[in-house]
Amino acid sequence: MKLECPKCFYAIVVTDIELRKNPMRKFCIVCGSTLRKYKPAKSPVTYRVSDNVKRSRGQEKRASKTYRMRQQAASGAMPNYKSDLREMGKRRGETKETTHRSFSLKLDELLKLESEARAGEKPMFLIEFQCVHPFKRYEVLPAGMLEALIAENEELKRKVQSGDTND
Repeated sequence: MKLECPKCFYAIVVTDIELRKNPMRKFCIVCGSTLRKYKPAKSPVTYRVSDNVKRSRGQEKRASKTYRMRQQAASGAMPNYKSDLREMGKRRGETKETTHRSFSLKLDELLKLESEARAGEKPMFLIEFQCVHPFKRYEVLPAGMLEALIAENEELKRKVQSGDTND
């Protein structure tokens, strides 16, 4: 057994037989106080990151690169930094992933994302099915956003064809 001094932290390893033979071993040879049983300090608590969190972070990282958007700190858990992805003043995105073959999208989730979007920001809901390889990705956009993107694309095509690239 290991004994230590509570005052000077002198430590000694003794057996029960030694203590019976020499009871003076119970006292510190440095300061004279009574030795006590050594109790090791508790190891620091480590937290294991779950597989779901790893998958979710990976999806956010892939989506941020694909859509050229910035990942929000703490996945939107802090005030004024809501949702998962954001392109300041243009778009705001929420990512969801599943390892199953179905995903239930609730109106509340869409309304929440819409309410978090500031003026001029278009909300995007990105869903990734991870049950197939390669992953299947889908975007849910508000009505009118697709038409606006198509019109913008057509306008860019006309500019390129006419040679007018000044914008």
